[in-house]
Amino acid sequence: MNRNFLQKFNNSKFRSMVLVVSAGLLVSTGLVVWLYFSGPNNNQNLQTKQEKINSSNKLFFSAMDEAGNVSYDSGQSVMDEALNSASSDEDRAHIYTQKSSLAINVGKYDDAYNFAKKAEEISPNLSSAQLMALSSESKGDIQEAIKNYHNALNRMTGNSGADDFDKQDIVNKIKSLGGSI
Repeated sequence: MNRNFLQKFNNSKFRSMVLVVSAGLLVSTGLVVWLYFSGPNNNQNLQTKQEKINSSNKLFFSAMDEAGNVSYDSGQSVMDEALNSASSDEDRAHIYTQKSSLAINVGKYDDAYNFAKKAEEISPNLSSAQLMALSSESKGDIQEAIKNYHNALNRMTGNSGADDFDKQDIVNKIKSLGGSI
């Protein structure tokens, strides 16, 4: 493996960024699966679902751009606009996980935890548990991180090879923090 990549990966800030991007992809994938399997699957419904997914992804990347180019608060306000127009609890929970990811990306771990907790209160899912764990770990609350990594582990379905890979990563993370399985 490339030595520079390994050195960069051993940097905790880079590793956190990789985890946030992975969590974002997991959230998007979860939304795709949820949208696909909820409701009737006629062509119009599938088109509406695809538009919703595209809109959600555009919104998140727009907020990331806004946070990077203007300010964190400006990026969060983009997400707040979407939150105000969300039509379902699932949409609101998804937006809160996106707000949490945005906060983690700029090192606002208390905000990240609070946004993930709101998502968790609305609709507990794997992404909200992972984001609560990552933000807790990042701000040094190891016991809370371990608890939330356990929650994430318990929410994994094991229906895919990716779940097995992610599950082992979480098991290793819990152990590295001094927790037990």
